[in-house]
Amino acid sequence: MKKLLFALLLTTFNISLFAQVKPYQPNPVLDKFLGTWVAQTGKKKITITIRKVQQPVLDSKFDILEGDVSYNDEVLDKSITPVLTSGFNYARSGKIFQDKVFFNFYDKIKKKRGRLTLILSETNPNKFNVSLAEDRHFSVNTSSTPDRKVEPGFTLLTGSTFYKKL
Repeated sequence: MKKLLFALLLTTFNISLFAQVKPYQPNPVLDKFLGTWVAQTGKKKITITIRKVQQPVLDSKFDILEGDVSYNDEVLDKSITPVLTSGFNYARSGKIFQDKVFFNFYDKIKKKRGRLTLILSETNPNKFNVSLAEDRHFSVNTSSTPDRKVEPGFTLLTGSTFYKKL
């Protein structure tokens, strides 16, 4: 009897899990952020390139953004892993934004992670501002890294204004 009840519960759980998966629906809000964006501060030029990818989930998929950052037209690390990942336009609370996208950001120069927010200008669709918050982290020093220190801040300037390269 217990085995039958367990099998019934497991089947019900699987049906309810798969019932939650919705068919793919494109997210047109993310299209506003696609392309190449440039910020210039003195001699420092920062370029962000953003593209949309489809993330598979069970038998469906959803849109997210990813991208790369270059400094003074030099890509620092040509690895397969993008610097900007998991870009989406909803908050952890579930609120959906029409003018804001959140990214996981990895600063390859300072070797640290953060949360990058892009906020489109209300008056100019070819302009956005960035804010960047550092992820909390801890460091482990080993015999090969006895005095490793984490530098404060990021290479990407917080509060920078980016313009779309047309």
